[in-house]
Amino acid sequence: FKGWPVWLYWATGAITTILFFASVLLHELGHSVVALRYKIPEMLLAKVLQRLKKHGLGEPTVVVVGDRRLLLLLAACAVHWLACAPYHLFFGLLVRDRALPSTVAGLGMGAGVLAEIAALLLFPRLHARWSLKGLFAAAFAGTAIRWLALSRAEGAAAVVALQLAHGLTFGLFWSCSVEAMSRLVPVPLRATGQALFSAVVFGAGNAAGYQLAGLALDHYGSTPPLFAWAGAIELILLMGAAFWTRRFRIV
Repeated sequence: FKGWPVWLYWATGAITTILFFASVLLHELGHSVVALRYKIPEMLLAKVLQRLKKHGLGEPTVVVVGDRRLLLLLAACAVHWLACAPYHLFFGLLVRDRALPSTVAGLGMGAGVLAEIAALLLFPRLHARWSLKGLFAAAFAGTAIRWLALSRAEGAAAVVALQLAHGLTFGLFWSCSVEAMSRLVPVPLRATGQALFSAVVFGAGNAAGYQLAGLALDHYGSTPPLFAWAGAIELILLMGAAFWTRRFRIV
């Protein structure tokens, strides 16, 4: 949409973000509708709140948002997802910039999906052997290498092979995120934690990443520099995560 004015790009992004948040809100309200439809006793919810307060946890929203460790986890995951924006938006364009056939994009996406499934299936074994902190580090480091290498890859084989790292970028990252959220969010508040994760990571992270990726493409005129910047962001995230996890013992 080269003919669009800048304000229209921003307006479209803002509207998309608002609609996404609204969809998450409706999803969570759906849980309440189901509870009312099947007449789940209100006393059950009251007992949950009473038990939380007994353990000094307070109101659900305060519990989730007030945990600094959880906020840092959400911030790290949002930055990671922000750095994935060039791939989500412009992988096909990168293939075209390298003068490669469109089948390379399809093969690369297929390889990424297979690697993602493998990572999800192997996560229990990986987690039994390595710490969650180490697995997060592997996901961030592997993704940084993937983006930096992809920014310089020119051959079809290299471009497709690098998509196998999607097992780290999403498969391992997602598994680690789910495990970390289960540690930091009390069981009765898992739905609230899930909604918050979706809103911050997939909502705010996507919105910011897409805006920055679009602006960067307009500035550079080609996609490789975007992947180079994405790799640099992942390296900064890796170093920041190493510091904050040590200080606050997040994972």
